[in-house]
Amino acid sequence: KLAQRVITDSLYSKQKIHEHLAIPLPKIEVTYLAANPALQAQPSSVIQQVIQKYDLPKTYFLYVGDINYNKNIPQLIKALKFLPEDMHLVCVGKNFFPQHIPEWQWIAAQLEMSQVAHRVHFVTDIASDDIVTMAALYSGALCYVQPSLSEGFGLPVLEALQCNCPVVSSNRGSLPEVGGEVPVYIEPTAEDITHGIERIQQLAHSEREALIEKGKKWTAKFSWQKTAEQTKTIYKQIAQSH
Repeated sequence: KLAQRVITDSLYSKQKIHEHLAIPLPKIEVTYLAANPALQAQPSSVIQQVIQKYDLPKTYFLYVGDINYNKNIPQLIKALKFLPEDMHLVCVGKNFFPQHIPEWQWIAAQLEMSQVAHRVHFVTDIASDDIVTMAALYSGALCYVQPSLSEGFGLPVLEALQCNCPVVSSNRGSLPEVGGEVPVYIEPTAEDITHGIERIQQLAHSEREALIEKGKKWTAKFSWQKTAEQTKTIYKQIAQSH
């Protein structure tokens, strides 16, 4: 309440801060985030090395992030049962391991109900500075899927696009704002997620290449330099008003 400004990372978040905390809209500034510029598409030789290292399948769609309720992982897992047997799901994140919390129990229950445990691969041990491995996982995927019920930003969407990986994204929260017109947008249900993945799968090579190019142009609009400059400007305005 005492702050001169509140800085957040999307118009969606700005609106929610206003609604839930009664902070006036003019007081809330938006500075978008950006993907790490070092995350870039990798050659097939590097992709193969990473796939072999983690014993991953040839054909997979990817999810990167946490397992909180809003991430909607059970529906992502359920989608797999509607897809061909040779399609797998790779989930990357430090919390994808058995633990006594409701979020993991929902995942375990869905794996059992959908009978797809043999087609879901959890990768938990990638170091935060291992950019090449992350970039290779994005680059090698059929597509990246962000199935969230809500997001304040959704950084992996930009990371995937920057690595030439098409995106299937929920139409909730800030995700349409972050992805622009590039992703295939879906309702966050298993059936709709399936349809989104199938749409990417059915693209002709030239259509996929055109989508990748569109994604690269879109991600070029975001940079940490821009984030820093906008943040600096806000601080200067506050300083000059005193």
